Amino acid sequence: MLRWAGLNLLAGSVSGSAIAQTVEFTARKAEVDLEQRCAELDGDVEVKSGSLRLRAPRLKIEETADGVGVEGPGRLSGCSCPAPPLELGFERAEISRDGDVDLSGPRLTSGDTTLLYLPRLMLRGPNSAGMLPPTVGYSGRDGAFLGVAAELPLVSSAGQERPGTTRVRLGVGAYSRLERIADGARVSLDVSGPSGRSALAWESLDGGMVDIDAHGASGVVSYRADAARGRRALVGPLAFSRVIAPQDRARLAFASWSPAGSAYAQIRGDSARGLPGIDGAELGASSGYAVDVWETDVAGLSWEGDLLGVGGATQPGLGVFRQAMAL
Repeated sequence: MLRWAGLNLLAGSVSGSAIAQTVEFTARKAEVDLEQRCAELDGDVEVKSGSLRLRAPRLKIEETADGVGVEGPGRLSGCSCPAPPLELGFERAEISRDGDVDLSGPRLTSGDTTLLYLPRLMLRGPNSAGMLPPTVGYSGRDGAFLGVAAELPLVSSAGQERPGTTRVRLGVGAYSRLERIADGARVSLDVSGPSGRSALAWESLDGGMVDIDAHGASGVVSYRADAARGRRALVGPLAFSRVIAPQDRARLAFASWSPAGSAYAQIRGDSARGLPGIDGAELGASSGYAVDVWETDVAGLSWEGDLLGVGGATQPGLGVFRQAMAL
């Protein structure tokens, strides 16, 4: 067992089978048992790792079968300021190898005032599946809304073009105007990853709505779709920037470039936002579509997946713009 008394600062890499990250801590006294793989910190303990800070009068840290155990009591905050406005207190914490944190006796505090107390709280890691916080709302038009959702991360392999984590969120909810149990339903699917994001939602309240908000890019292909169809589209719960949009838009673009020049092609379609059903069709009909082609002998075409257009790097007049088809 190793002991330090009057310890001011110890910084280094705490690594092993359970954790692998750089931490800094201060304490008046520290005892480390290498055989038992545990450490005890005593006296004004402060542990820092990135933007996270843990404060406690005394801490015991030990390796467990699934990760790391921290014996408190202690306070955790995401702010490195001297007096964080909000802190999460706990009696004991279990940190798994997957990044899950299991807190015993958690409480949300502001200074010395306890704002919320729970007997137990499980915080899922970024690569773990779990339930999301419920969505609760009320409006005079729609009534009360209660929704629940779950998230499933899908980690791609490092050999792919854009390795990373793709997250799938599936949510369900119900509207109630308090005259009966449910007046409408909502189902949503949200898939986001390194190549883009696609969100699809369906609602049955007030004639119904299908909401599509998708964008992404992969190699030389990029797409963007912003559409809200159905009678409820103009009053449904959309972002303000999408509510005021005059048209639904869909774009599919292709680009190629070389030292000799660049080429860009786009297929686009537009329609009045919230267009109700035509001839009984729930999704309505499109009001126009076109195929655009841009060619230039200057290798300065700016390819932006979200913008789906010619960027500022290409000056108008340097190439030839062709509209192959427009209706």
